[in-house]
Amino acid sequence: IQSAVRRCVRNLARAPEPRRLLIPAAPILVENLSEAALARDSAAALCNVCCHGDAKGRAVECGAVRQVLTSLRMEGLASDTAEDLVACLGVLTGGFEQGIAALFALAAEEGEANTFEPLVSLLGSEDAPALQCLVMDVLGGICAASPQFKAWLIGESKAVS
Repeated sequence: IQSAVRRCVRNLARAPEPRRLLIPAAPILVENLSEAALARDSAAALCNVCCHGDAKGRAVECGAVRQVLTSLRMEGLASDTAEDLVACLGVLTGGFEQGIAALFALAAEEGEANTFEPLVSLLGSEDAPALQCLVMDVLGGICAASPQFKAWLIGESKAVS
C-alpha cells in the first residue's frame, strides 16, 4: 500500500495546485529513498512534488541530494529505479543553487569519485537508453553549473574513458 500511495502522490503532483498541497510530503519521501522497496516510487513522487520551488528547497534541506546519490549505490539497482532517482536528482539540482551546493558539499565531504562515479557509471547501462540520456542531461546541467566539475569529469574521473 505504501508504493500505491507514492504513485498517487506522483500523479497528483503533476498539477500545480495539488503539487503545492503536497509540499509537506517532501521530508517523508526523502526518508523513504533509502528503502529499496520504496525508492523508485518515492523518487518519482519527489521528482514531481519538487517541481514546486518551495518543495525543492525543503527536500534539499532534508538531505534529498545525499539520499538520492546514496540510493544510486544500492546493490542490484534496477534501471527503472535508477531512472527515477536520476530524474529526481535532475529536478533537485537543475538551475537550483541550493541543490547544486548540496551536491558539491557532498563531494567535498565524501570525495568526487564516491559522489559522482555511481551516476557516471550509469552511462554504461546499455539495456536502458532512456536512463543513459537522462544521466547525460543531468551531468550536462552539473557541468554547466561548474566548469571545475566538467574538468574533473573529463580529466580525472575513472568512470569516463
